[in-house]
Amino acid sequence: EGVSPFNNNNDRNSVGARVAMTRSLWDTTYRENTWIGREHAQGILPLLPKLKKIIDNRYPGTKLAITEYAYMGLSHVSGAIAQADALGIFAQNDVYMANFWGAVEGYVKTGFDLYRNYDGNGSTFGETFVQAQTNDVANTSVYASVHAADESKLHTIAINKNLDSAVKVKIALTANRQYKSAKVWLVDSRSPEIKAVKNIRVINNNSFDYTLPPLTIAHFVLTEEDLSIYPYF
Repeated sequence: EGVSPFNNNNDRNSVGARVAMTRSLWDTTYRENTWIGREHAQGILPLLPKLKKIIDNRYPGTKLAITEYAYMGLSHVSGAIAQADALGIFAQNDVYMANFWGAVEGYVKTGFDLYRNYDGNGSTFGETFVQAQTNDVANTSVYASVHAADESKLHTIAINKNLDSAVKVKIALTANRQYKSAKVWLVDSRSPEIKAVKNIRVINNNSFDYTLPPLTIAHFVLTEEDLSIYPYF
């Protein structure tokens, strides 16, 4: 209880705070367990809705920037989770620019790479954001996008923030396109390397189930291509 929001420790309390603190960016129901959440600074939370309200009331049209932020966690998967979650939240809330403070390495770099180089060959999350939501904001986050030049592929990043329990997620789409399969990349506590894992070979009616282990991030690339013809991938 009462952990520092700026430490780089990997004890259980620090990890729990790190994966939860991104909710202070947007969630009116959340009170983070740090001095920011308990003392005078709590009045500015959740940060992005309050800043957007100020802009709308006093400076309409002004672009929003987060000029310095960091959730630390260089050597722990919680660093990747917080970073990936923050990037998705920034996109959802029309943040024009965000500047990371500190070294972009280890698991923090992984958080960026999940969007900017998830396969090691420069492949990226789409530049057109697609609405996505979860019914369990305490344990999971989800973000989706397409590339404007190729809407036959839908990128979805799903995060399990629970420290102890796997989460069985159901990805259900409301889309005109019918996606048949999905390629999957994962990162977890074993390594900051993003690894390709077994594809989802069949998607029925734009819906599929997937079990995410504790503290795991998945980048799904849903495709109209039939991947069931391949023996593994």
